Amino acid sequence: TEELEGMANFVNRLTGRGTLGPAEEYAPLLNQVFYAARLQAAHVQVPFYIFHKSPYVRKLAIRSLFSAAGMVGGTLALAKVAGADIEVDPRSANFGKIKIGSTRIDVTGGFAPLIRFVVRLGTEAAGGKGLKTDIGDFRDMDIKNAIQDFIGGKLAPSLSTAADIWKGENFQGEILRADWP
Repeated sequence: TEELEGMANFVNRLTGRGTLGPAEEYAPLLNQVFYAARLQAAHVQVPFYIFHKSPYVRKLAIRSLFSAAGMVGGTLALAKVAGADIEVDPRSANFGKIKIGSTRIDVTGGFAPLIRFVVRLGTEAAGGKGLKTDIGDFRDMDIKNAIQDFIGGKLAPSLSTAADIWKGENFQGEILRADWP
């Protein structure tokens, strides 16, 4: 029964149905603050199943995560061979995306921001530059900015817009115009 419950919970997390734990009763409010709160929670919860107490669930999680990584890598490699631009540097905002013209296709299933966040924290802790811009330059990013960017990218659209106005720049770092009609 414990293994079946563990497998069911893992499948729920993989399909975006995370649990909010003690905050579950506040789910409607959290969905007003964060875009798809349970999906965001699921993305964080999935990797931790490799530490599940059931050996079968651990094996399933490890196999699933390696399969997903292989699928992402294979898809990016095929796109590169086909002539598309791809970004494999996890510090870049375009990590895991196929770029064809001005269109970007994310093949990571929504896990790229979490991977990018963890890599940026590790890069900053190691004393390196933590963010690659669209034009290929690197800029410093301290841990505080990495956390702010990560959380800012998870906000619901209305709060994200309010935060952009408060900061005077949008999520991409573009300065907001002061001469609005």
